[in-house]
Amino acid sequence: FSPDNTKLATCSDDDHAARIWDVHSGKQLAVLRHECIVNALVFHPNGEQLATAGDDGSVRLWNADSGRLAQTLGEHEAAANAVVFNRAGTMLASAGDDAKVNLWKLETLELSSQYEHDAAVNALAFSPDGAKLATASNDATSRLWDIAGGGRPLIVEHDGAVNSVAFSPDGRQ
Repeated sequence: FSPDNTKLATCSDDDHAARIWDVHSGKQLAVLRHECIVNALVFHPNGEQLATAGDDGSVRLWNADSGRLAQTLGEHEAAANAVVFNRAGTMLASAGDDAKVNLWKLETLELSSQYEHDAAVNALAFSPDGAKLATASNDATSRLWDIAGGGRPLIVEHDGAVNSVAFSPDGRQ
């Protein structure tokens, strides 16, 4: 859902596109075309942009009103699986089958950091204050990266692939 709850964005395997819908009328507002399957999407906190992650490794920013492509931010070397904005809307993180996590500064659209797992990264979550990034991977770990301070991540081991991560609303858990 868009931050103002007026739009819904969806992506699917069937037509290589993401779509934006009006929540009240059900009317399709925009079609965001990729050349591949769109694996994930997320609205920017201001609702004006939408980020998508493609099976071709692309990470794209779109105008959420017009549906026009605004920017392609570099690519993962394999499928991009997840995208997430921090709450302030100043950073975008993407994750892929290439075991990499890319952190983009939206003001400059430059790659500011890159983190790595030992296998595909499936999911991402920023802490509410934006200081940490949690990642979930097929390498049977979830990792907590300190974006502000750097250093080694906190690694939590699991018995199998980790498919999702989330922070509590207050960021303490």
